[in-house]
Amino acid sequence: MRKFVSLIFLLNSILILGQEEVIIHLDKENLKTSDIYIVVDENPDLICDYEGTYQTKVKTFISQHLLWPDSEIDCEGTVYIQFIVEPDSTISNINIVRGLDSCKGFNEEAIRVVKLMDKWKPGKKDGESVRVQLTVPVKFKIE
Repeated sequence: MRKFVSLIFLLNSILILGQEEVIIHLDKENLKTSDIYIVVDENPDLICDYEGTYQTKVKTFISQHLLWPDSEIDCEGTVYIQFIVEPDSTISNINIVRGLDSCKGFNEEAIRVVKLMDKWKPGKKDGESVRVQLTVPVKFKIE
């Protein structure tokens, strides 16, 4: 067995030594940053009938549209949904950052409600509409 392991190590060493070195030069002046922002000059804003900041509007919107997935499930918690507000006012790339996997239907309901928030005023960076990534909590609580 030792001879077999030594042979594999020796073969890997020979393969590595035979590789050509690849050098990539980056021009820092022309380096393009990611086109998805987390921090922007002007935050996206949910277009709806509610007043306040986008966080307040989102919280109100969710509380007005959220349905309990199953009346027989005594489950509470928060599903965190992440999405991108696009420059054309739509949302994309909706996914669960942290869900309630043990509570059947809760993750799906959180995604359904976020999809209802289909029109946004886009975020701005340097006066230009840009893609902005947001994460919103969808809270399920028995009162």
